Amino acid sequence: MKTWHLIAPGEFKEFEQSEAPLKTGEARVKIFNVLLNSFDAMVYDGVMNAAFPLIPGRFAVGKITAIEENGACAAEKGNRVFLNPVFPDKAFRGDSTPLLGMESVKIAGQTCDGFLAPYVNISTDNLCALPESVSNETALYTYLIALAETALDKIGEIKGKYIAVVGATALGVILCQLLVYYQAVPVLIDSRTTRLEFARQCGVTYAFLNDENLDANINAITGAAFADGAIYVASGNAVVNNVAFRVTAPEKTVVFCGFAPQNLQVNLEMALRKQLHIIGVSDATENISSAVNLLANKAVDVERFSRRTYPLDELPRAYADSAAERGTDHNINLTVIDCYGKL
Repeated sequence: MKTWHLIAPGEFKEFEQSEAPLKTGEARVKIFNVLLNSFDAMVYDGVMNAAFPLIPGRFAVGKITAIEENGACAAEKGNRVFLNPVFPDKAFRGDSTPLLGMESVKIAGQTCDGFLAPYVNISTDNLCALPESVSNETALYTYLIALAETALDKIGEIKGKYIAVVGATALGVILCQLLVYYQAVPVLIDSRTTRLEFARQCGVTYAFLNDENLDANINAITGAAFADGAIYVASGNAVVNNVAFRVTAPEKTVVFCGFAPQNLQVNLEMALRKQLHIIGVSDATENISSAVNLLANKAVDVERFSRRTYPLDELPRAYADSAAERGTDHNINLTVIDCYGKL
C-alpha cells in the first residue's frame, strides 16, 4: 500500500509500505478522514520542530478492522473511532526520534508517524468509540474540543465569570462556545474583524478588536474589574500574547493552549507585576471521551466551520494551501483529507 511521507519541510514523497503485524493490545484501524489545521501547517512549513521523515496527520477518524486483545477493550471490531494523537512511548507502532526533551511522549505527525496511511496499528488505549450521532467530519474536531475542555479545567471555577479568549481561531471559537455552555461569559479578542464577525455568528456576544479601545471595552462589561482569567490560543494567532496578561485581573490564571511554534516568545513583565498564574496545555488525552460526549450533546457547534475536502492523491496541494493560509483570515477554514473511503 502507498503512503505519503513528509521527508523535509514542504517536501512530500510517496512510498510503498507493507502491512505490519498487530502486537498484543493493538488494533488495526482503517483511516477514513484526517483533519489538517495550523499544527499540520507549522510542521509542513518547518515552523514547528518535527522528526523528519514522517507520515503526517494528527487528527483522524477510522474503523477498527482487527484487534489483538489484551484484557478489556472499550472499542470493538467494526467500531468507528477517533484516534488519540498523543500517547506514551511504545503505545504507537514504530520508533521515533526523541525531540525537545519529550522522550516519554509520542505525538502523531510530529515526533512519530501520523495517521495519513491506509491502515494504522495503534494501542486500543488510544481509541475512543464514536456514537452514531457524531459524524466522521464532526468527530475530527474531538481533540480541539478536548484541548478547550482541559484549558477550562485549569482556569478553575468559571460559572458566571468573565474569561478572555485571545485568538479567534477554530480553537478560540470552540473555547467560547464551551464557556457559554458552562454558564461563563467569554470575551473574545482578535486582530481581524472577519474572524470576530464569524465568532459572533457562532454565538459569541463579546468579540473585540485588539486596538486602542480594547481596555475600555473590557472595563465596560466587567465593571473595571478585568477578566477573571484568560486563555491564549498558541497556534494560528496574530495577537501579541502579552495581551492575555493585560486584560486579566491580578492573581488570576492565564492558560497558553494549543500547539506552539518554535521559539514562542512571551513578555512576562506584566504577568510578574500582576502575580498571574501561567499554565501550558497541549495534551488533552484525559478529556477525549468528554469531548465526544459534548459533540453528541450538541454543546459545541462545529457545523459552521468551513471545510475543504481534498482526495488523498492531492495531499501535497492540500498541505501547501493550508500552510499558505496559516495566520490569515482564512485560517478558520479547516481542511479534510478524504483518505480511503467512508463507512
